Formats: sequence, structure tokens, C-alpha cells
Amino acid sequence: MGALEIFDVHSNYITGSIPDSLDDLSQLAELILFSNSLTGSIPYSIFEATNLEIIALSDNKIEGHLSSRFDDLEKLRELYLWQNMLTGTIPDDFGKMPNLEHLEFNNNDITGEVPSEVCDLELVTLYADCQGTSPQVECACCTMCWD
Repeated sequence: MGALEIFDVHSNYITGSIPDSLDDLSQLAELILFSNSLTGSIPYSIFEATNLEIIALSDNKIEGHLSSRFDDLEKLRELYLWQNMLTGTIPDDFGKMPNLEHLEFNNNDITGEVPSEVCDLELVTLYADCQGTSPQVECACCTMCWD
């Protein structure tokens, strides 16, 4: 299985959690799992798949905090996490991903301020829940704000 480069099973009504065996997929560049019914948290094995360029986990029921280990994925260009049940704050370490261009984490329960390190990346898209009278996220550099 190590030669698999793209794993795309979006919109397939998949349930359960993301398997904790992604580290076996050393050549995986794209993990596309959006619009399913996945639960649980983002497994730590995802951070061992260091060739990942795109992670699309949006529109699921994924829980937990955003790990500071995302910066282990130096090739990561696109990270889509919108519409899940993620909590906590955005780690400063997200600003250590030099190739990151797209970061979307709106429609979660993430709070706090987008770190200046993330703003310094000058992302093409940065979506957060930073709109309304009491925004969950303070963001000086978001390209799109949601309620």
C-alpha cells in the first residue's frame, strides 16, 4: 500500500473513525475524505505521512483539538477542516508550514486569535468563524469570515 498517492473517497457515506495506519502510506500526497460521517479525532499517524500535500476532512463529525504536529507536514499546501466539531485554538505552529496556501477551519468550535505566524504566511484562502457581533475567532488576515 505504500505506493498509493491519492486516496479520495469523498461523499461516500463512510462512518467510523479515520484509521490509525496512515503512516504505512509513505507516498500518500492527497487524503480526500470530506462529506462523509467520520467521527473521532484526527489520528496521530497522519503526521507520519510526510508527503501529504492536501488534507480534506471537511463536512464530517471529527472532534478534538488542532494538533501542533501539523507543522511536521512540510509539503502540506491545502488543509480543509471546515464543518466538523473541532475545538480549541489555532496553534502557533501552523505558521511553520512554508508551503501552506489554503487553510479552512470555519464552522467548528475553534476560538481565540489566528496567530500572527499564520497571517505571515499570506495564504490564498484562510477561512474562520470571525464574523458577527461575538465572533469565535479574531482574525486580522482571513480571506473569508463566517458566523
